[in-house]
Amino acid sequence: MGLILYEMLTGERPYDLKDKPVDEVELIVCTIDPPPPSATVSENTTRYTLRGDLDRIVMMALRKEPERRYGSVEAMARDINRYLAGRPVSAQRDTWYYRATKFFRRNRTAVAVVSVIAAMLLVGAGTILWQARMVRMERLRGEQQRQIAEARLQELSNVLFDVHAAIRDLPGAEAARRSIVDNILRDADRLVEVSAGDPRLLAQAAAAYERVGLLEGAVESDVAHKSQGKAIGARQKLLASAPPGDRQRNCELATLHVKIAEIEQRSGHTDSALQHANTAESIGQSAGCSEVVVGASEIIRRAHLR
Repeated sequence: MGLILYEMLTGERPYDLKDKPVDEVELIVCTIDPPPPSATVSENTTRYTLRGDLDRIVMMALRKEPERRYGSVEAMARDINRYLAGRPVSAQRDTWYYRATKFFRRNRTAVAVVSVIAAMLLVGAGTILWQARMVRMERLRGEQQRQIAEARLQELSNVLFDVHAAIRDLPGAEAARRSIVDNILRDADRLVEVSAGDPRLLAQAAAAYERVGLLEGAVESDVAHKSQGKAIGARQKLLASAPPGDRQRNCELATLHVKIAEIEQRSGHTDSALQHANTAESIGQSAGCSEVVVGASEIIRRAHLR
């Protein structure tokens, strides 16, 4: 049966016995292994088809030792049927790679679908991981920028205001004072920009705006007023982010209005002073800031006396 299958697959017989004497024929058949079917054909497609399971089935049927051949016609038939069904054959070495290859070939469509789904899942997971990494990097970058801005503003607040006070009455120091104020305001603006609503950073920026805005007579009035407005805006943001009725944030905002009202009153801007004092009194009464209310009431009283 092995000889017949060999000839059916290749169109050739496994042994060249033509014109050979009987003793040589016996020697060839009993001792020499024939080439596998795939080595006999010349056409590449046929060679590829024969290589593997069919080679193994035929060569197992042609083994010299009886105990190594198929034990029965049924055993050989089962292997041929398994080959036709795309399943592993007993003539082939049983390895995980061999079984996996047979499974994939037998289930090409299902494997292709699963592969596409797996690829999509991998791409999706990779995209999610990449986006998460970008978010983490952006968060770290933002945190670094906030730390840099905070440290710089703190340094300016601690050092440059002392320098400003030292040169306040120095003749010809106006340009230097203005440069100091500009640097402080620029860094305060930067801190608000990168604060991302962080109350600690907003409070520090608000304090810097207040110090500039309350430098009575030390900076131009337009710079002072803008700084006062930015300070109020920062304090309002802090109040908006605080729990409802937060006493500390309300008192801080009211105190700022009182300080601005005092400067405005000393500068002769009675209407503006009254506006800030009334706002401070209203906030202070609602939050229970007694000292602020007293200060605001005194400013209002003095304004009415005039």
